[in-house]
Amino acid sequence: MTNLIKVKKSLGKANINVKLSENRNVVTQIPLHTAITGWPVPATNYKADNDEVDKENQLHLTGDREATKRMYIAEKQMDLDYSATASFIETIANQTDDPALPISMGFHLYADKKPRSPKLVTARDGSDAGDIFVEYPKLANAGSYIGKIAEVIAGHDPVYSVAQACTITLMVIHNCKPDTKYLICVAGVFATGIGPYCNPIPFKTKE
Repeated sequence: MTNLIKVKKSLGKANINVKLSENRNVVTQIPLHTAITGWPVPATNYKADNDEVDKENQLHLTGDREATKRMYIAEKQMDLDYSATASFIETIANQTDDPALPISMGFHLYADKKPRSPKLVTARDGSDAGDIFVEYPKLANAGSYIGKIAEVIAGHDPVYSVAQACTITLMVIHNCKPDTKYLICVAGVFATGIGPYCNPIPFKTKE
């Protein structure tokens, strides 16, 4: 169970999220901020919750069905305690003038992820004559990238040739004709082989 607390106060340039997790090496050591009173759940409850779940889980592993039921009840109580604490911290953090308060409580902070527009494969003229710059998004687990290119000839199917291989997300294709239409494709190279190529990107070089 994980609670993600939205903190509206700004920490530097980014809003922050506080992740309150069930990680048992952290939960039983959650420091209570001395300046804050009225916590909904006593600190000792965290250890009691975890101990109860552990105890019933051990019996559950032996096939004790009644213990399985009690384990689920104990887990639900633990979730309720975490949820109450998360809501309380969220309220306090958003009321204080100190955006670093969650840090002083001992919680890790996670920057708010800003939405990004999908990055498509794009092509543009390179800095040298006959070069085309091709940019593309990073692919998870890809060790490198490979491209292929075909000149567009009216009335003929495109015939591709391997253009370039590189380890970054900017590929330079050399020796292209001026004022010529091309189709360009890029694929990721993985440990298992070459992945699927993207849809052909049309591009015309400058005169």
